[in-house]
Amino acid sequence: MGQKERNYLNKEETRFGERPFPDGTAGTCGNIRPVYCGIEECRPDHSFGPFTREEYLIHFVLDGCGVFRTPEDRFRIEAGQMFLIYPGTETLYRADHIRPWSYCWIGFSGEDAGMLMKQIGFTRECPVLQMSSGEEILQVIRRLLLLDSDGLSDRFLVSAGFNEIMGILLRDAEQVIRTESAGQPELSYTGYAVVYLQRHFSEKIRIADLAAHIGVSRSYLTQLFRAHLGVSPQEYLIRIRMNHASLCLRHTEDSVRDIAAESGYEDPLAFSKIFKQRFGVSPTEYRRAGENGRDSGGVNGMPAGTGRRGISGEGAGSPKGNEN
Repeated sequence: MGQKERNYLNKEETRFGERPFPDGTAGTCGNIRPVYCGIEECRPDHSFGPFTREEYLIHFVLDGCGVFRTPEDRFRIEAGQMFLIYPGTETLYRADHIRPWSYCWIGFSGEDAGMLMKQIGFTRECPVLQMSSGEEILQVIRRLLLLDSDGLSDRFLVSAGFNEIMGILLRDAEQVIRTESAGQPELSYTGYAVVYLQRHFSEKIRIADLAAHIGVSRSYLTQLFRAHLGVSPQEYLIRIRMNHASLCLRHTEDSVRDIAAESGYEDPLAFSKIFKQRFGVSPTEYRRAGENGRDSGGVNGMPAGTGRRGISGEGAGSPKGNEN
């Protein structure tokens, strides 16, 4: 293990760490082999892809937010969620410009990996799940990154760490099932609504209709959102739309009218008003600030690469252009 990976836990300025596991490392979760793990605090707009992997890869989002794209869908992902990349699937994911995400990850392969992911709750149609043990998983990955040899003892420790992470995920999945079986489907109501809003934010959505489709009242759905997410369904929808619009303004040349429509607003004036309330500038000014920032090496007067310190940046275990 390189010095940079060892030091990132102790020095605030290091933002990235990744460790590949030696060949022959085996887990006990069936025929599954851990491949690598890592952790990163991404800079604004940091992206990876399009890229197709040979292994399974789970990202655990610890802070901030971003966008995850597959050939079939697009997901807005917040802290407290995890997303699975399947082998052979081309994906792209990008950190938010305002609240870039921090995440850790574990990659693995094997004939039984698909079945294990299904037991945890992942499917190809819904590769994003809520998670309740992000900090617990982070601590395991930190321990794995500190291993500094490929000897037999470290291989056992890698296997133990991988199995612990899978055990945590299975435990949480079983807890969700027990909660629903005990007549407490609140989490499943909220989870369904979150996924629906993430997938359909560009469409005309009435929260009352969404609640009726789920089988609850609007007031009860609002109560659940406030309890589990801290905001109302309407506020959650607005945040998804505004974050999508900000990314489009930064990274496309689409007109403000087209971006408004893609973000779920038929009236571009209403869109501009809400956008200015959220970001303090109009959509056009926001785009212009981004262009000026790229030309001068920064955004909105901030030097390029300025960001919070803490978890992760650029590491020896993952070459440029192939970060996780």
